[in-house]
Amino acid sequence: MDDTANLDARIAALRALPAGQDRQDDLQALFAALRARGMAIPPDLEERSVRLIVAAEPENQGVLQRLFELLAVQGKEIPPELEEQALLFIARDRPDDLGTLLRLFEVMRLQGKAIPLDLEEQSLRLIVRDRPDDEDALLRLFKMSRKQGKAMPAELEEQALRLIVRDRPEDRDSLLRLCDVLRVQGKEIPPEIHERSPLRISDLHPFMSRQDVFRTLYLAVEYVYGTGVEGDIAEFGTMTGWSAEVLAKAMATFGERLGYADLAHGIAPRRLMLFDSFVGLPAASTDIDRNALHVRVGLWAERTCSGLTSEQLARLCGRHLPAEQVRIVEGWFSETLPTLPEGQVFGLVHIDSDLYESARDVLVWMFENDAYADGCALLFDDWDCNRASPEFGERKAWSEIVDRFNPQFTDCGPYGFVSRRFILHRPRVTGWRG
Repeated sequence: MDDTANLDARIAALRALPAGQDRQDDLQALFAALRARGMAIPPDLEERSVRLIVAAEPENQGVLQRLFELLAVQGKEIPPELEEQALLFIARDRPDDLGTLLRLFEVMRLQGKAIPLDLEEQSLRLIVRDRPDDEDALLRLFKMSRKQGKAMPAELEEQALRLIVRDRPEDRDSLLRLCDVLRVQGKEIPPEIHERSPLRISDLHPFMSRQDVFRTLYLAVEYVYGTGVEGDIAEFGTMTGWSAEVLAKAMATFGERLGYADLAHGIAPRRLMLFDSFVGLPAASTDIDRNALHVRVGLWAERTCSGLTSEQLARLCGRHLPAEQVRIVEGWFSETLPTLPEGQVFGLVHIDSDLYESARDVLVWMFENDAYADGCALLFDDWDCNRASPEFGERKAWSEIVDRFNPQFTDCGPYGFVSRRFILHRPRVTGWRG
C-alpha cells in the first residue's frame, strides 16, 4: 500500500471512531504526516483535535476561535455552550461591548441558564449610558445594585430614586435615601422633596423632647383605659401644670372613646390625683440628695421648682375634666400619702419629684400599701438627671425599691431626653388587685 493510500486509511479509521474516543496523539501524528507530504488537514479531523484542546484548556481563547473557524468552514452551527464560552471571553476583554453581552444573554437563555447578576448589571450600565431615558433599565440597575450590595454612582442613584418617589410617593425609605444622595452630591433638596421628607432639619426645635413627654403621657393614659388597668391617674410634682393638663385631656378623650372598656372590666370611674407642695422643693435632707449635682449647684435648692397654685392647677385641668374628677392633694408626699383612704389604687403614676427622697416616699408608700394595679404604668420624668448617675434621684429610689420589694415589671425604655417608663405587674394571688 503506497503512502497516500495509507494516509487515506488512517483518516478513514479516525473518522470512524465514535465521538469521545478521539486520541490527540493519533490525530497529531496524522497531521504531521499530512504536512510532511504537503497535504491539507481535513477540517473535520482538525475540529476533533481542537475540541480536545478546548476541553483541556477552556480558557484558551485562541483555540476556541480556531474551533469556530473550522465549524464555519464545514457549514456547521456553533454549539450554544461553546458560543457562550467564547462570548464570556469577549465580554471580559471588552466590557463596553453591549452587543456581545446581549448575544451572550440570548445564548444562555436558549440553554435555560440564569444570567449572572454581575453581567446583567454590566449590560444595564451600558444601556443606561447609551439610553439615559430608559426608565426601566435604570430602575432594574438600581434594584440589581441593591441586591448585590454594590454602590451605584450618585447621579444614577438619584435618577432612579426620583422615579421611585414619583411613582410611589408613600415610599419613605426611598424619599429619605434621595435626600441623602442629593446631600452627598452637594445639591439642594428641592422644595417638593423636602416637604414630603419625614426627616427635615427645619423641623428640629427645642421643644421636641417636651412634645415626646406629652405624647408618652397621653398614650400611657390610652394604654390604661384601653387595656383595662384598674385605678386612678396620679402625678407627683405638678409645677407648671403642663403634664397635668396632658393627663386631664387624655382622660377626657379616652374616658369618652374607651369608656366601654372600663365598663366591660368593671372598673370604677377614674380620678386625676395631683400631688404637690405648691411651695417648691423641700430642703435636701439625705446625703444622697445633698450630694446630687443638681442640688449642689442650686438647680434643685429648697423652694425652687415652684409653679402654679393649687387653684390655678384646678382651673387648668378644669378645661378638660369636671371638678369632681380632679383631686388636688397639697403638701409633702410623706405627709399626704398616709391620709389617703385604704384601698387606694393607681393605674398610672407619673413621678416628677426631682429629688431622691421625694421619689422614694412615693414608691415606698405604693409598695407597702399595694396601691398599684396589675399593669400600672409608672413614669419617671427626671430619670436621667444628675448625669444619669444611678446613685442619685429617681434612679436611686427605684433601685432601692427593686432590692427591697422585688417587684415584677417591664422596662419600656426612655422617652423625652431624661425620662423612663415601666409597667408594673402583680402575681395572681388572693387579695392582690388587678
